[in-house]
Amino acid sequence: MIKIIYILLIFVLATIGLHSQSNILPPGIPANDLYGYWPLDGNVSDISGNNYDGTTDGSYSTDAFENENSSVYLNNEMIILPANDQLNSDNFTIQFWTKAVSYNIHNKVQFGEINGESRWVLNWADTVSPLYNGSFLYYHPSICSNGNAAYAENGNDTQQIQSIDRDTWHLLTFVVDGQSTSFYRNGELITTLNEASELTCYNNDMSVYFGGDVGGGAIEYYNGWFDNIGIWTRSLSANEIETIYNSSSFLFAQQNITVDCIAGPVSTTFCYMTGDDNSFVITSNDGSALNLSIDEGEVENTFDELIILDSDGSELYN
Repeated sequence: MIKIIYILLIFVLATIGLHSQSNILPPGIPANDLYGYWPLDGNVSDISGNNYDGTTDGSYSTDAFENENSSVYLNNEMIILPANDQLNSDNFTIQFWTKAVSYNIHNKVQFGEINGESRWVLNWADTVSPLYNGSFLYYHPSICSNGNAAYAENGNDTQQIQSIDRDTWHLLTFVVDGQSTSFYRNGELITTLNEASELTCYNNDMSVYFGGDVGGGAIEYYNGWFDNIGIWTRSLSANEIETIYNSSSFLFAQQNITVDCIAGPVSTTFCYMTGDDNSFVITSNDGSALNLSIDEGEVENTFDELIILDSDGSELYN
């Protein structure tokens, strides 16, 4: 009876396989109307196929699942993503993983230009350090004001519905559709508000800044981590957002997995990079037998080895 399956993958030649992280999207990420997707796995490359590569002066760090060099840590630093007319829209979704070391009241994601105008800003906080009006989460449009950053009359503000606690990874999703904003945390809808002013301000010099309030004066920085940034030029559905969150713990399958036998089968994807030598363990939560099915994929003959071991160490596949 198979109770634990050890999967050991050894890549003995510096060759990028067909399922390299550089050429496919992670499981669950919708490709339809995807502007860009940045896994932040040692670089700020966009893997959507649109090649909207960004930059950062932050440092690469572990992610929510303890994968090395798979997130960006910021401390008086930023991630900067390029923008173009596709983002001059009033219907979009922006999503990312984040973990805060500390909070201040300043905007943490901003679509605009340094010491200039902006289109919109995003902000979040916790009960220890709430925002100006005691809020924990908001989206706010901006207006063009003679080259200066200025808020539009109204934004969508969740007030004190959901604290985004520090020292914890959160998947935050902002879905903007005109004056409506739906706020999600970890795949679950917090609330939908419909009071934001219309978006009016845009110019070709704007970029999307993560980790810094760049609107005027000295830049005010966010101290924390970002990972797996995605931007879509449409509204993601609640089902899509839930699927992304549920797929996140299995991103690239480079960690151990416990299968909840009551919940049902687990589907995942393993992707490898040049020179990888990885292993992981799949275990049932109640000690019952597991069935492993490999639906599709490819390894390079004579170069890449896929080895599957039973719990007693016997070889099931090589």
